[in-house]
Amino acid sequence: MADNLPIVFLPGIMGSRLYFPNSEKYWDPDNVLRMSEWIPVPLRSPDKLRKQMSFLEPAVVVSDDPNDRGWSGVPASFYTDFLGNLQARFPNAPVYAIGYDWRQDNWSTADAVVAKIREILAREHAAQVQVVTHSMGGLVFRAALAKTKGTAQPLAALVKGVVHVFQPVYGAVVLYRRLFTGVQVPGLDGEVTLHDVGGTLSNLAFAWILGDNAIDFTGKVSGMPGAMQLVPSNSFPPPPWNQSFSGANGQTIYDMYRNPPTPPSVLVNGISDEVRADMLARLAEVAPFYDQISGVKHDRTWTVVGGGLKTDTMIAFNGNNPQATQAANGGDGTVPLPSGAGLLSDPPVPFDPEKAIGDPCQFLVEGVAHANAFAKAVPNVQSMVMQIVGAI
Repeated sequence: MADNLPIVFLPGIMGSRLYFPNSEKYWDPDNVLRMSEWIPVPLRSPDKLRKQMSFLEPAVVVSDDPNDRGWSGVPASFYTDFLGNLQARFPNAPVYAIGYDWRQDNWSTADAVVAKIREILAREHAAQVQVVTHSMGGLVFRAALAKTKGTAQPLAALVKGVVHVFQPVYGAVVLYRRLFTGVQVPGLDGEVTLHDVGGTLSNLAFAWILGDNAIDFTGKVSGMPGAMQLVPSNSFPPPPWNQSFSGANGQTIYDMYRNPPTPPSVLVNGISDEVRADMLARLAEVAPFYDQISGVKHDRTWTVVGGGLKTDTMIAFNGNNPQATQAANGGDGTVPLPSGAGLLSDPPVPFDPEKAIGDPCQFLVEGVAHANAFAKAVPNVQSMVMQIVGAI
């Protein structure tokens, strides 16, 4: 890499600190008091919180210091250790973090990311940046590539290379399953990771915030286009992850999501007409989004794929009761291995730190939970990413 080439980091879902001016609430996983404002209590019903969380409510990325290159816009408990180590490893390369409103449609968020990258290039008097993404940040970046392809200044030309970490290329079964179960702690989500629970919050608090039942969870997600774009796409590799989907008469997985009966339709019994309308609007956005980013990647793309952890990989229904299969070595605890490895054609291989990084490829890391990819306690992923960055 060029020693002074800026490095840009894009976080995953819920990995940006947000301020909601209308309700004066914060999504701030580093602050237990602020996060507790999202927990339902008698004067804060789940429906009221659903509306306050909706993408229609304005929100801005929190910035404690306008000169910190965006670092304060992402939770310290998730990412600051990595950003600091990355800056120390490449002292002449300014490291930036681009926080974004993760509730919004990822296709729309891409515009803000492109604008920010161009701003960084101008500020640093650079011709290109390098990009590192986590989880949903990879989808946003690929949407940005797709939106600018064929324009006078395509994003691909402004990026020297990219490293995607634990990207849900085809979505994640766990999100679909939670539309019928909510977040189950204890139970199916008994091993919810720190990223999911908001850093210092408990697993139980996370369940309270997003909903520990189908109606509450579906209501919250119906107002989050970005989150709904994490449901499994029609390209999710076989064998069928949803045992209730037949594909008869040319039906796509998107048809199944919106057409009765439920289950398997995600229009679960008991939701209000308002939530039903919101969910139908979200479902109408899913297929176009996946179509627009299908196969889109930068020519110099490396990926880090997670494996070796119990992960939702399949679901069936016994009447209205979901029967989830959580394969012991199914993925990174959130993203199934076939989805995480879906961007490049070559299968992921174990990373050997003694070998030089060659052409773009996929590396497999086992035993690291999806959300903890950049955590201080698991430096192996950090060192892997930094070695790849150094080779780009």
